[in-house]
Amino acid sequence: MKGNRTVKMVVVDDQGNYGKVTTIEAINELQKYKITRSVQGSLGDEMVSFVFPKDKGAAKITIKSLFEEIINATTFDSIELGDITSKILSEIHND
Repeated sequence: MKGNRTVKMVVVDDQGNYGKVTTIEAINELQKYKITRSVQGSLGDEMVSFVFPKDKGAAKITIKSLFEEIINATTFDSIELGDITSKILSEIHND
């Protein structure tokens, strides 16, 4: 499976009676921690969602994908992002 998929299922009996619709979210385990922006763009504030990482490997995927999206959006270039990240880490360390 590539990407995340939503599948809606319903059961029907021999007499044509339908049950309740059930929605199943299939999340690609390798991609679920990755932050991805909408391809369509946004008119106002842009919302993103991701699965919060449970371990260091997953956290690395989340942080890396956030950094890639920030650079791709030209919010910061890689040097500026490195500088601001160091500054933020030093602020966190001093708190």
